[in-house]
Amino acid sequence: SEGTCPSLDAGENRFLSVSNDRRVLIFVPPDRDEAPGLLTIWHSLGSNADQFAAAFGARAVATARNVVVAVPDSCCNPAGEWDPTADLGLFDDLLACVDRQYGLDRRRVYATGFSAGALWTTALVLDRSEYLASAAIFSGGTSAFLPYRTPRRPLPLLLVDGGPTDTYGGGAVDFDEMMEDLATRAVADGLFVA
Repeated sequence: SEGTCPSLDAGENRFLSVSNDRRVLIFVPPDRDEAPGLLTIWHSLGSNADQFAAAFGARAVATARNVVVAVPDSCCNPAGEWDPTADLGLFDDLLACVDRQYGLDRRRVYATGFSAGALWTTALVLDRSEYLASAAIFSGGTSAFLPYRTPRRPLPLLLVDGGPTDTYGGGAVDFDEMMEDLATRAVADGLFVA
C-alpha cells in the first residue's frame, strides 16, 4: 500500500498495492465484541471477486465466524490470474491494514481458493505460513511449475480435489497429482493434512 494503509470498509475498496490499482471486496462481521479473524478468498481463472464472494457466502461467513473476509480481484497475470510479486504484496497489505483498522486476532488468519486461486493459496502456504492459522485448498497443489518448499511454520491444511479427472488444459494441469504431491510433502514436513 506504498506504506500507507487505506480505509478498508465493508463493500468495494480500491487502493494501490505494489504500485498496482487493486480492487478488494471486504465483508465485516456486524458484532465485533471480540477481535475478528481474517479470511482471504482467491478466485479461479476467468472469475472475479464478486463471483467468489457469492459462491463462498462471504457475507454469511463474516457474520457466522467473526472474520473480516477479503476477496480480491486479480490484476497482473492474465495467464494464471495471480502474480507472486503483486499478490504476496497484496496479502501483506491486507493483513497489515485490516489488522490496523479492525484489530485482528492474528491467530485466526486463513486463506482459501479454487483452481488458480487454490494454486495461489498453495503459494501463500509455502511463502506466508508464519501468518496463517490454516488454509483450505480446492484443486491446487505443487508441481514443477509451483515447486514445494517447506513452509516456515507447520499449519493444518484441508486439501480437496475432484479425483483423477480433475485436470485443466487437456491434462496439462493435473490437480489430483498436484494435490497428492502437496499432501505427501506437507505430511513429511509435519503439517496436519486432511
